[in-house]
Amino acid sequence: MSFSLTPTAKKNKLLLIKNALFEENGRLEPRNMLVRGGRIFAFFKPNCIPHADEIYDADGKICFPGIADVHTHFSLKLGKGLYNSDDFPSGTKAALASGITTVVDFTDQGPGEPFLPALKKRIIDARASYCDYSFHCITPSFSAMKNFEKQVESAVKAGLVSFKIFTAYGKRGLKLNPQEIEKILWAAKKNYAYVFVHAEKEEEIEENSVKFSGLKKRSPMKAFNRIRSEETEINAVREIININKKIKAKLCFAHISSPLSAAEIKKASKIMPVRGETCPQYLVLSDKVYSKKDAYLYSFCPPLRGNNAGALLWKALRDKVLSVVSTDSCGFSIKMKKSWKGDLDKLYMGVSSAQFMFPLLYTFGVKRGIISLGRLKEICCENPAVLAGLPNKGFLKEGYDADFFLFDPEASFTADKNILLNNCGYSVYEGLKLQGKVESVFLRGMLVYEKGLFSAPRGMYIKRTSPSFSIK
Repeated sequence: MSFSLTPTAKKNKLLLIKNALFEENGRLEPRNMLVRGGRIFAFFKPNCIPHADEIYDADGKICFPGIADVHTHFSLKLGKGLYNSDDFPSGTKAALASGITTVVDFTDQGPGEPFLPALKKRIIDARASYCDYSFHCITPSFSAMKNFEKQVESAVKAGLVSFKIFTAYGKRGLKLNPQEIEKILWAAKKNYAYVFVHAEKEEEIEENSVKFSGLKKRSPMKAFNRIRSEETEINAVREIININKKIKAKLCFAHISSPLSAAEIKKASKIMPVRGETCPQYLVLSDKVYSKKDAYLYSFCPPLRGNNAGALLWKALRDKVLSVVSTDSCGFSIKMKKSWKGDLDKLYMGVSSAQFMFPLLYTFGVKRGIISLGRLKEICCENPAVLAGLPNKGFLKEGYDADFFLFDPEASFTADKNILLNNCGYSVYEGLKLQGKVESVFLRGMLVYEKGLFSAPRGMYIKRTSPSFSIK
């Protein structure tokens, strides 16, 4: 039976995925999987071929749950009429090609502005998304917000069960003072939500900017990770943990770049519900890139570290000190990056990582024997779905959404600019030889990607439920 990039998730319609391999308790087991109405209906042994309206032959490929990327920045508003380079169509198209079937982005309201109008606007922004999507509430200074507690309650009821806070970016109105941080932690706890933290200590960054002013002028990219030093992250992590000791709200620290920050999270997890996320760039790249001629293209916050940080972060993932890997994908074009003209304070921070997320982690983690395929499934699919409160996502289980992809563990390819799907014109991963090629992707039982071809965008808004920190 032929199969095409068309919807197959009609009510009660049966789709059979046959001849697939599934990771189960450290082994690859052959199974046939039956999908009904966009949900996983049942699993069968290889010799059992149940009736189905359509059959898709996986031909021995590994079937993996759709990845939940719970940290993206698409159509990021930078100012009046100014956005970063990847909108939802381009960003989620790149994501889908890497097996990402759900993304969680951010609202973009300013200080004091209410959450729900911002959600409505962002749903409009995402209407041509190739992935399913949801949002975290950006939480800039809220001293001017009317009925703050009621606003938080209403946001949670609408499915916004996480609130992103910053300990930096005061000039943009994002930095919260300790009193505001305490207030949002209490509000999140009361409403069974969690707080997502960008941890960089702004006061120390400003001090370092003065301290390394000479180097900043002569060689700004070599000054970059000295100004935004490892200590600025570690101390911000400690500060938030200290504030939360009496509250014990659920905390997740975003884009951890320092193994020492991971150690602080591990220690705190014994007395409060706290988890940590890292990103592919911190696992694959190092601060050596800041000596390159085009080092400004590798600008994101926090910056890359040295001293074997990447290997230690891999260990933290393996040992369940860190729980989630997300892309923090925030693409800027070469033209936008070049507009800095050597002024570090004017350099756009962020890179596009979505398209190569899975093969990067498979190549540098699984194929090198650092983590198992099962652990990769936990940190990319299961843990983020549970932590973010994404109902029926992240698992290949009966009753769950039929979000999954098939990949060839031996197929290799080179990350080349000619295959890029983002709007940036480059990738920081160019030239890397990768394994674990994603062949086809299904979203709610619909074949939406196959060998470079896409269906029309079929993403939908996901109303999230209360998060669970019972993750591995």
